[in-house]
Amino acid sequence: MALYRHIAGKRELVTAMIDTIHREADLPELPPEDWRRALELAMLWEWGIYRHHPWAIRLTPVAGPVPAPGLMANTEWMMSVITAQGLSPDAALEIITVLSAYTSGMALQAMQAAVEETELGLDAEHWWRSKDPEFARLAAQGSFPVMFSVSGPPDVDKVFTLGMERLLDGLTPLIAPGADRRRGRSGARAG
Repeated sequence: MALYRHIAGKRELVTAMIDTIHREADLPELPPEDWRRALELAMLWEWGIYRHHPWAIRLTPVAGPVPAPGLMANTEWMMSVITAQGLSPDAALEIITVLSAYTSGMALQAMQAAVEETELGLDAEHWWRSKDPEFARLAAQGSFPVMFSVSGPPDVDKVFTLGMERLLDGLTPLIAPGADRRRGRSGARAG
């Protein structure tokens, strides 16, 4: 039995949902000339999708095609940024997979924290405070001095940005114009 007569089944419904949210992209028609800024924009945009539509995290595969034109257009946008640096389409897709896996993984952690907030009725800061007696007992044992010097839970958006910046730093030798691309398939030159 179909949910609606114009949607054949669950797979088609999920594809339509993924397509719809990816069509909301506010990526510029032409990417910035700076490849790093362009990939930051794409990652922040994807992060925003997952923050606004947490259900999409579990339904959007990191590796594997989804016949959703909106998703494909955004992937094409990112691939054009990377291939413009002289990398092959295969290498571009591998890099996008790495970036998307990081983004969706961080979003999954943020979503889990939000679920726990809803279930427990406590945000991360209040949860930490509710555990003060347990933490105080463990801290008194002296086994975790560095861990107990932390002032509170990390801000997930700041952690995402930190990781994104470091990930792009790590990919710079591969992507940047003039980079030595002799290492394996990811370094394959377009041509």
